[in-house]
Amino acid sequence: MRAQSPHYEAFVAVVRLGTVTEAAKVLNLPRPTVSRHIARLESDLGVALLHRTTRRITPTTAGQQLFERVEPLLEQWDAVEADLRNQAGSVRGTVRISVLPLVAPAMASVVGRLHQMHPELMVDVVANVRLVDLRTEQFDAAIWAGDPRDPDLVSRTLTAGHVGLVAAPTYINQHGTPAAVADLARHTLLLGHSGDGRPRAFWPLHEGGRVRVRGTFATNDAALLRQATLLGQGICLLSDLNAGAALDDGRLVRVLPGVVGITAAVRLLVAQQRRMPSRVRVLIDAIAAHFDAVQATGT
Repeated sequence: MRAQSPHYEAFVAVVRLGTVTEAAKVLNLPRPTVSRHIARLESDLGVALLHRTTRRITPTTAGQQLFERVEPLLEQWDAVEADLRNQAGSVRGTVRISVLPLVAPAMASVVGRLHQMHPELMVDVVANVRLVDLRTEQFDAAIWAGDPRDPDLVSRTLTAGHVGLVAAPTYINQHGTPAAVADLARHTLLLGHSGDGRPRAFWPLHEGGRVRVRGTFATNDAALLRQATLLGQGICLLSDLNAGAALDDGRLVRVLPGVVGITAAVRLLVAQQRRMPSRVRVLIDAIAAHFDAVQATGT
């Protein structure tokens, strides 16, 4: 039964609480997801389990029988899992996360802190320019910029990142400052990769729309892109997470500020699940704590 436990857990919660809405809150799941679990269970068993009214849901005769037999089984399973976790005594195993290349450097501090607290935990960080599918690919979490389209993903905003054009003063002194978007065609442009793994063909405009770009250099490595820009090799679209320190000390300057660029939320994503493994939970907590500290100190 455990392979289908999300269906049974949703069913037991609905019977206990009397509404799908309340069950969804307790299970920390979207309401449509709970409804799908119930529908799937009724379809698999071939019998109606619930009487549905506008105010309250009650079990049918078959539903009441199922509830009385399944509820204690789930409680026993919870007790077994709790005992095993207590016996383990420490967080161990491997947790795998996909992160945007511009965020990857921040993971060094996160992993270092986790290793001190949980020396038997292995953290596998994969820099990705695309959003992985957390339900079908072998990842426990992801850090992504923008809004996820999957409603079954749990999202936590880490920070709001500004992305804009920057260049080294040496480049500007030699080639001049673009005064308008059209001037970019006469400059050397350094490109990151888009979600399809290819060099970006467009840069976003703050007022909406985008401008087509062609570059002389492209990479999906955020650190390499920043280094090439610092060396005066061209104009680049960089996040403040990547270029902020160099902008503060003058090694980089903004180009066409308020014209080319975008502000996007950087979010931590995990797939919906009733019981999150402790190795995933400690990773999420450590990442959130890191970004909270950065926001508080401004560094």
